[in-house]
Amino acid sequence: MPATLKTRAFPGYINTASQFDPFIDPGELSKTGPPIGYHMETRQPIFFNPWEEKVKGNIAATIFGIIGEKGTGKSAFNKILLRRLMSMQAGLDKYGIPRQMTAEINDRKREQGVPEYEKVTTNLEGEVISLNQKGMINVFDPAMGMTQTDVFETAVNIHETVSGLPLVDSQSLALQIAVWRMFTEFKDVACPEILSALLRGMTPQDRSNFYAYQNENEIYAISERLEEFPELGEKLRRLHQIADQNQGARDYDLINDAAKVEMQLSRMLGGDYGKIIGGTRSLRETLSSTVCTLDWTGVPEKARTLILSIFWKWREVAVNNNDNDIIAGLRFNDEMHEVFQSLMGMRFLSAYVKKARAVRTAEFITTQYETDYLMGGDKDSQIRDLGEGILRGISAWFIFGHPNADEAVKQRLAARGLSKADIKFIIELPRGCVCIKMGTRPAIFMQVVPTLTERDLIRTEGASEGMMETVPYTENPEIMERARQAGLIA
Repeated sequence: MPATLKTRAFPGYINTASQFDPFIDPGELSKTGPPIGYHMETRQPIFFNPWEEKVKGNIAATIFGIIGEKGTGKSAFNKILLRRLMSMQAGLDKYGIPRQMTAEINDRKREQGVPEYEKVTTNLEGEVISLNQKGMINVFDPAMGMTQTDVFETAVNIHETVSGLPLVDSQSLALQIAVWRMFTEFKDVACPEILSALLRGMTPQDRSNFYAYQNENEIYAISERLEEFPELGEKLRRLHQIADQNQGARDYDLINDAAKVEMQLSRMLGGDYGKIIGGTRSLRETLSSTVCTLDWTGVPEKARTLILSIFWKWREVAVNNNDNDIIAGLRFNDEMHEVFQSLMGMRFLSAYVKKARAVRTAEFITTQYETDYLMGGDKDSQIRDLGEGILRGISAWFIFGHPNADEAVKQRLAARGLSKADIKFIIELPRGCVCIKMGTRPAIFMQVVPTLTERDLIRTEGASEGMMETVPYTENPEIMERARQAGLIA
């Protein structure tokens, strides 16, 4: 080894570090962190530490978009990132003791009959949870620490997602009263079934009690002021008389609208949603484990979108509560296409992204094209606006091959500050090679190289063989010429 070539070290165990040989010499991104590949031209290894990039000001938040067509190596790269970043520490706890890195993976497809991320999860001594087999997830789980407002917001979004219609004023009031009663009388066992029962059995007295509770202090303050202005008191009494004349009609509307809201909750608890949602089962312990892979295969599409949206809400609540037990250090969301078409999912994802600057989670969101984020809703619609907001919140991109990119995709890539030459190269990238684009920094083209230990763990049906080579191979003469100039091939 030349005297000028120095080995690198990063926080982790010796047996973990040894798996990364022969990655040596300074890298282009981080000064710390594990190696993730070779520079395609210089052949220098590239090291990656998401949190260091944020501290250095290179990115605003540790949210990363991974895009590229099927078979280009996205999922295999996710698994490599997962294994290598798990070797790092996750900061210090409140006692100054190093915290172990934790990870959550949302797995949406099977390969050879098992979840795609099962091998790497087992290798990291984690747990794979089949949401379809376990069933009955309590979306109002009291263990998650949601406030009454959080539960009401979640219930509103559930109703609008299931019905496809916004709540009208009286429906919103009925739901608000039911949530208040659930928190007042059944907080420790809150669940969709209890909320449905409260809506189904709603009476005018429930509204009276709700207003009495909500307005007790306000009523006391107003009564004090009315003693000074008796003429206002007389006007107020007349208004009450008029209101009492219409009380029967309003009571009917309230009970009728409560039944309409309950009908949508009942639809969520069964039918098209596969009876996956409901009951009192808590997922907190599962989400708190060191490595948790959630297997979504077999979960109906409607339920999948709804549950995933609830997970985003739980993360937002965890951030508000500084609840580190369920805030994973790493999170991988692969194949998220259905979420981008869900108003509820986009609302919660958008709310989470806005708060991501304060979160230590390194979030990796994987899909085929950046334009996938804009696939839901028409131009100028709320869901399209939310998609644009989420895109603004993603701080860096790992861009795999785009061989079938249309003009809209090319325009989005150009908006990232990529040159025409960069975009041309991205379109023709061979499998296992990726463009890294962070803010205004120049694009880096990297080849992902799995270690011998990782090869069997990351193998996928789409990209396995192309990523087993030591140098990129492609029929494109321009890429081959660049490889020759870099000394990668003869």
